[in-house]
Amino acid sequence: MKKASITAGTTLIGLGVGFILFKYSVFYFIASLLIGIGIGLLIEYLLERKIGIVQMFSGLYTSTALPYVT
Repeated sequence: MKKASITAGTTLIGLGVGFILFKYSVFYFIASLLIGIGIGLLIEYLLERKIGIVQMFSGLYTSTALPYVT
């Protein structure tokens, strides 16, 4: 999954919520869009951080660390 699709998806969710809340105030609409974008960026950061941690420790469990058995 591409990183941009996460932000785009949460922005669309924010847009949908914004259209529901638009009848109350235009500021709710804008706030829901910004919240959607912010949540998408936060999810991207957390996924990138988790993948980075996995890649950092993946070298510990390679076959070179284990004895070679045929």
